[in-house]
Amino acid sequence: MKNITGIFIALACITILTQGAISHERLFTVRDSIAMSHFSEEGNLELSGFTLDSGLLLRFSPDRRYFAVVTSRGILQSDTVESTIWVFSTTAVRAFLRASGSANGVQPHLAARMALPPPEFSLQVIGNFQWLPNGKGLVFQAASGTSGAYRLYEVDIPSGVVKPLSPVGYIVNDFAVAGHEIMYEAVPLQTQRVGEPIGRDAVDLTDVTTFVPPYLFPKRSVSGPAGYAYLQTLDINTLGAAPSRDVSHNFRVGQYAGAFDKSLNAVDVWSFFSVAPNGRYVIMQLPVTQDVPSSWASFLPDRPQDRIHPPRPYVHEARYRNPLTEYGLLDRVTGRTTPLLSAPLATPVTELYTSGAIWSRTGNAVLLLNVFLPQHHFPCLAVVVNIASRAFSCVAFSSDSYMRNSPEYDSRMEVVNAAFGPTTHDIVLKVMRNSDPGSQSIEGMSGWNYSKYYYHFSGSKWSLRNVAQIKQNDPVSAEGPLAITVRQDMNTPPTLWATDHASGISKKIWDPNPQLAGMNLGKVSVFRWRDPNGYEEVAGLVLPPNYIAGRRYPLVIQTHGFDQNRFLSDGPFASVFAARPLASAGIIVLQMNENLDHALSPQELPDNVPAIESAITRLDALGFIDPKRVGATGWSRTGFYIESMMVAHPQLLAAASMADSTTGGYFQELFMGATSPDGTSVYGAPPFGKGLQVWIKKAPTFNLDRVRTPLLISSFGGDQGIGNLVSVEWEIYAQLRYQNKPVDLMSIPTGHHVLVKPWEIWASEQTNVDWYRFWLQGYEDPDPAKAAQYRRWEDLRKLQQANEAKITGATNQ
Repeated sequence: MKNITGIFIALACITILTQGAISHERLFTVRDSIAMSHFSEEGNLELSGFTLDSGLLLRFSPDRRYFAVVTSRGILQSDTVESTIWVFSTTAVRAFLRASGSANGVQPHLAARMALPPPEFSLQVIGNFQWLPNGKGLVFQAASGTSGAYRLYEVDIPSGVVKPLSPVGYIVNDFAVAGHEIMYEAVPLQTQRVGEPIGRDAVDLTDVTTFVPPYLFPKRSVSGPAGYAYLQTLDINTLGAAPSRDVSHNFRVGQYAGAFDKSLNAVDVWSFFSVAPNGRYVIMQLPVTQDVPSSWASFLPDRPQDRIHPPRPYVHEARYRNPLTEYGLLDRVTGRTTPLLSAPLATPVTELYTSGAIWSRTGNAVLLLNVFLPQHHFPCLAVVVNIASRAFSCVAFSSDSYMRNSPEYDSRMEVVNAAFGPTTHDIVLKVMRNSDPGSQSIEGMSGWNYSKYYYHFSGSKWSLRNVAQIKQNDPVSAEGPLAITVRQDMNTPPTLWATDHASGISKKIWDPNPQLAGMNLGKVSVFRWRDPNGYEEVAGLVLPPNYIAGRRYPLVIQTHGFDQNRFLSDGPFASVFAARPLASAGIIVLQMNENLDHALSPQELPDNVPAIESAITRLDALGFIDPKRVGATGWSRTGFYIESMMVAHPQLLAAASMADSTTGGYFQELFMGATSPDGTSVYGAPPFGKGLQVWIKKAPTFNLDRVRTPLLISSFGGDQGIGNLVSVEWEIYAQLRYQNKPVDLMSIPTGHHVLVKPWEIWASEQTNVDWYRFWLQGYEDPDPAKAAQYRRWEDLRKLQQANEAKITGATNQ
C-alpha cells in the first residue's frame, strides 16, 4: 500500500510540474473559491469562551491547555461541504511566539471532520461546539440535508471516536453544557402542513402567507420543524449509551407549526436558550400567545406598519402575521416557565434582530439583549435582570444621544453580544454599526463595523466609560495570556494569529489555505467616487493579474455589498458572483454596495441606478475600462436595479445577469403581494385602477421592449420563500423571448437563495464567467462539455446582431 501511495504522489508531482510549465503561473478560479477553507464565526449565541475581539468561533478548554476552531470548505467531487474541528495546544502556541526565526507555525490536531450535504443558507456542516468539563472531548452540532436537521454529536479527542447524542428525526437547534449535564432543544422533523384540510383531498389556502406555496409544485415534499419542542437533558457520565428515541418525557416548552400554516403558532419556539451556571434556570425566547396589554402600543417601531396593535400578539396585517416573542425563564426544579419582563423583544417591531442571554459568573443576574421595557418607547440594547427579585436596569437604550445623534448613526445598529466584567457592575457591549471614532474599533464582518462600549454601574444608573478607564477590567483581556484572532483583508486570505498579552508579540500560527501560496490573485483596491445624488460610493476595484496601466479592459459590476475587511474571492455571497475568477480572465470587476436609505420607497431606484451608471462613467474617465464592453450582475434585490438600468439605458450594458432576483413586476406583485408588496411601495400605487397607469409607466416589466442587452437569468428553486422564482422571473424571460431578444434562462431546481452545494455554486459562478467572457471578450471555452451552451449563445448573438441591424436601419431612415 505504501508503494502504491508513493506512485500516486509521484504522478501528482509530475502533473503539477507539467501544468506549471505550460501555464507559467496559477490564477484564481471558481474551483479555487469553492475549495477555500473559511473559519466559522460566532453568530448570535451566548457561549462560554466567547471573545468580543472578533467573530471567530473559538473555544478554550476548561483548563485552557487547548483551544479549538472550525473550518469549512467545499468538496466539488462529492458535492459536499467538509467541516473540521481543529485543536491547538496553547503550550505549543506560546513556544512558537517566544521562538525566534521563521518557523512555519503550529500544526493543529484534527479532532473531528464531517463531509455532508450542507444545510440551507450555511456553508458549513459543523455548527456550534463546546468542550466537555474534562477537557478531553467536544460536543457539537452537525447538519445533513437542506432541511438544516442538526444532530448533536460527541467526539473523544484522544481516540477520535465520534458518537451521536440526539435521536434521528429531531432537529437540534441549540445546546449547552452546564455542570455534569448537556441540554439541547429537540424538535421533530416532519412534513409541514399547507393550509387547512377540507375532507381528505382538498385544502383551504386562504391567507396562506408563503411566497411560493408548495401546492404549485406537488411532487416536492416540504420538511421542517413541527410539533412540540422538548428540552432534553443528558448526563455527561453516561454519554456512551445510545441516544434515546423518545424525548417526549422531557420539558415541553412550546410548539412549532409548519411554516405554511396560517395559524398564529407558525413560529419558532425560541431562537436560542441559555443555561445558568448552576443548571437550574434556563432563559428561552418564547412566542407571546396571550393578548397583549394596551401599553405595548407605545413601543415605537422602525416602520409604521410594524406597530403593535393590542390585543393582537403580532405585527403586520392579518394576512402576514409576524408574532411577538419574549424572554422566558424556565425553573427546572418547579418545571414552570414565566416571562422575565412584561415586554417583547425588539424584533419584529424594530430591525434589532439579535437575541441573547449572558449569565453572570454566580448566576444571580442575566444580561438580555435588544428588548423593550415597560414605560419606555425605545428598545433597551442590554438590560441586567436580577433573577431573585426580577429587578432590572437598562445599560443603554437605542435612543441614547451618543448612539442616535452621532454623525455615524445607522438605524440598524444593534448589540450583537455582551459580557459581564469582574462583577455585575461592569458591562462591555459589542455593537454592530458604522464605525464610531469614540469607541475601540473591532475588525469588521459582513460589511459592518463592530465597536466596544464599556459601562459601569454606580448609584442608580449605568455610565459610559472610555477604554482607558475600564481596560484593566475588560473581560476580553481577562480571558488569558493569549488572544486568538483571524486576520484577513480584501487581498489577504484568512489566517489564524496569536497575540501574547504580556509581551505584545503577534504571529501567524496557521494558514488553512496553503494551496493559495504563490498564486497570482490580482489586486483589489478601495475605489471611491461621488454619485449624481451626492452619495460617496465605496466599492472594491478588482484588477486582473498582471494588469497593464493604460490598457482598457472589459468591466463587470457586481452588486450587493463590499467589505474591505474580508478577502474577496467571489463576492458577498456564493450565488452568482465571481470577482476574482473574472479578473483572472482579464476582466475588471467593481464590487459595489447598494443604497438602502430609501428602500421600499419611490426613491429606491433613483438612489441605486444612477450610482451604478456613475461608476461606469468614472472608470471610463480614468482610463480603466472600455465603455462598450460593460456587464452588470444583480442578485436578489439588486437584480431589480440591473433590470431597471437595462430599460432606462438600453445601450449602456453589453451583457447582464440576474440571479434569483426580485423584478418589481406585475406578476411578482400578485404572487408575493400578500407578504411583500414591493411594487406598490416603490411605484407609489397598487397595480389596479388608476394605479395601473403608474405601473405601466414606471415598472420595468411593462417596458422590456426597450431592452437591448443580452440577459442571463438564473433561478434557484429550493427555498420555501424567495426560491422557486422561476415562477416570478418567467415574466421577464417570457417577454424577452416573445420579442426575439437574447435571453438565456438557467434553473438550479434544488438551489437555495444563497447557494451552498459546491456543484450548484460552480454551475452558477462558472456559467456567469463564461457568459461575460462570451459577450465581452468573444471567448468560448474549448471544453467539449460546454458545446451545447455555446451553440445556444451563438444563436443569441445572431439574434442580437439582427436586432441591432434593424434598429440601425430604422434610425438611418
